[in-house]
Amino acid sequence: MFRSEEMGLYTITIPKDNCWEIMDELGRESYVHVIDLNPGEQIFNRTFASFLKRCDEAERRMRYLESECNRLKIKLQPPSSYESFMNAVDLITKVRKRPASTYFDEIENELTDK
Repeated sequence: MFRSEEMGLYTITIPKDNCWEIMDELGRESYVHVIDLNPGEQIFNRTFASFLKRCDEAERRMRYLESECNRLKIKLQPPSSYESFMNAVDLITKVRKRPASTYFDEIENELTDK
């Protein structure tokens, strides 16, 4: 998308019960830009602060596992593209027969156990 292209600014309200699925679909589109409407509010005061902390901790653990793989000379194969990664996530979700929103919980538990 180019800066000169016409754009629109919209506000959407997402029901909490459907937020994972809706944000997942919006995140797959390359034309969506999310704007923080409360930039002055402290992160730890927001309703999703605990989830962000969980994500940060999971990311820290994954970086540690990556460094250990590098130290042990274990080759890691990154996905060839964003689309191939998302297709793999979709396939895992279908095989698991559970909502995608629970997948992070499972990854987090596996990282904690290791």
